[in-house]
Amino acid sequence: PSDGAVFVEALGQLGPVGILRASRWTRAAEVLALATPGSRYVMAPWRLRTVILGCGRAVDPSRNRVFWMVSEARLVRLEVGFSRAVEESVARIRHGDETVSICRCLWRSDRFAEVQVQTAETHRRRGFARAALCALTDELTRAGVTPIYVASKDNVASLALARSLSLLRTDEDEFAAPVIFSA
Repeated sequence: PSDGAVFVEALGQLGPVGILRASRWTRAAEVLALATPGSRYVMAPWRLRTVILGCGRAVDPSRNRVFWMVSEARLVRLEVGFSRAVEESVARIRHGDETVSICRCLWRSDRFAEVQVQTAETHRRRGFARAALCALTDELTRAGVTPIYVASKDNVASLALARSLSLLRTDEDEFAAPVIFSA
């Protein structure tokens, strides 16, 4: 918007989510000051973390790398004996009755969805995270939603997955934390 900041509230897998984007940190502070007291899971560009912490107290903050999905990244290859299931913005890769990898939306709007993937420790390095991520992003793009992949800056395997799929790095890290806003 022309005033330089937006704070969007949505309901995500982690509960109430606030997404902050601002071109000027002073405007970001003004917008955050209007946030309802209480807890929100806030995601914003890393450079705005001091503004957010000036308005509330963060619990277990993380620094994430943000990637855009690109069309050539959506190749799904599943090994024989494994099945894919996608329901309500969740993709599960199953082996028999066991879910070995799951990809879900942390939050979703009409235009964007932030996705994250987890794989059981005993089934890692076998392509299941890739299959789950690709399955969900296929569903999202068919619905006209742009997937955004987020990986902790310390998660070597998740960053390697992003590189292997040729995802586009946004060149901006994300500050993510449950924040308790004070009145």
